[in-house]
Amino acid sequence: MNYKKEIATIFIILCKLTWAFSQNTENSGGGEFVYTTDIQCIGPADYARISSMLDQNIKNLHTNNLLPASDRSQIVKFAFPLKKSENLNWNNFYGISGFVDQDAGNGIKDFNCGQRTYDGHNGVDYFTWPFQWYLLENDLIHIVAAADGILIGKDDGNSSYSCDWNGNQNWNAVYIRHADGSVAFYGHMKKNSLTGKPVGSTIKQGEYLGVVGSSGRSSGPHLHFEIYKSQPFTRVNLIEPHEGNCNLLNNNNWWESQELYQKPTINTIITHDDVIELGCPTEKEKTYFQNEFKPGDRVYFSRFYKDQKKGTSSFQKVYKPDNSIWVQWQANFNDDYNASWWYNFYTLPANAETGEWRYEVTYLGDTMQHIFKVNTQSFSNNTDQAEFGIFPNPAGDWISIKTGDNIASYKKVITITDVKGFVLQKINSNEAEVEINIEDLAPGVYFIGVLTTSGKSVQRFIKNH
Repeated sequence: MNYKKEIATIFIILCKLTWAFSQNTENSGGGEFVYTTDIQCIGPADYARISSMLDQNIKNLHTNNLLPASDRSQIVKFAFPLKKSENLNWNNFYGISGFVDQDAGNGIKDFNCGQRTYDGHNGVDYFTWPFQWYLLENDLIHIVAAADGILIGKDDGNSSYSCDWNGNQNWNAVYIRHADGSVAFYGHMKKNSLTGKPVGSTIKQGEYLGVVGSSGRSSGPHLHFEIYKSQPFTRVNLIEPHEGNCNLLNNNNWWESQELYQKPTINTIITHDDVIELGCPTEKEKTYFQNEFKPGDRVYFSRFYKDQKKGTSSFQKVYKPDNSIWVQWQANFNDDYNASWWYNFYTLPANAETGEWRYEVTYLGDTMQHIFKVNTQSFSNNTDQAEFGIFPNPAGDWISIKTGDNIASYKKVITITDVKGFVLQKINSNEAEVEINIEDLAPGVYFIGVLTTSGKSVQRFIKNH
């Protein structure tokens, strides 16, 4: 591979978001995410269907005394509507691609008098970042209730993998009415991830509602959070929950604690064995995650930011097992980006010390660390504790997973991934032995991972026909 080439621009549109990057230096690359303004998250036909469904549900709930009368004297305040899984140790996991459009005409303006929106946008879009499809596949970002309320509607059963917008596709969503009569839409959820509670149930602030997906009019996984102060669900009742000088819809702040308009943050830092690739499910994003290397291997050190700030700098260090610095470098940012990623690669010495190495990034006073190992032996990405065996190996159309006594009866998440780290199958089980049909897999090398609360192990297997 020629690492001196300029990496072509990649576009991943996420309900007005196009993701792009380029790199020009020999051992580094990365870049910005740029959003465009082409499509609506919810079209007129979608609004008509949703409004009709919710109006009927509200009427039925009133008839059955399951929905208290709204009390306009109640003050509703929102908590943040996303939460990462306990299995994700990243510092942050999202960016913001659009706020509510305050311009009722053909122009665009957000609550802060900026242009972080698109024409006619009626909600706030939180996109998962980085590796949105990896996060979706592994149920790692949860949508939670921003406020107490009553569940007044659900949409489910639609594909989670919209990438090129399909106007005939409905989304998966949850709709909550609050004590003051306001209603929140939580849209684009992952298929079959929605709360099992029926319509009419009480929902508490912070309660699980679903997993971030890419259903409906969407080109990448994100949460579309849309609020109305009352029925009908039209612009006259639309709310922008953020307080700002250009919020023309309402003059009050709906957040318990409003996030800064720009909040420069390191989302995560990761090591890889190749340059990552971003793309829709049809192209399959390539994570190239790797935490174990051998002396002489090339290591790719990546870092991912939210709201990168012009004039700031990021400081990177890699420590050897004896805590001495092996390499360090500084990155100076010359632009403001809503989301960005950057990497550098270095080749380990042929006599590199074995053991745990540490990759460290400091940005605006916050420091993240990532541990990777250098071994002289071959490795299988094991992280010890979730012991299991696989057979036969090589395998044909079926493969069996048998877990050790230490986790045999535990709840386990079993995943099959390809060599690039893309999840192909995922099974939840508390059985000691699990048989998996792999007849749809092409011949080649794959990895099986077993995750429990006590740890995770990964082993390689071969599909031979």
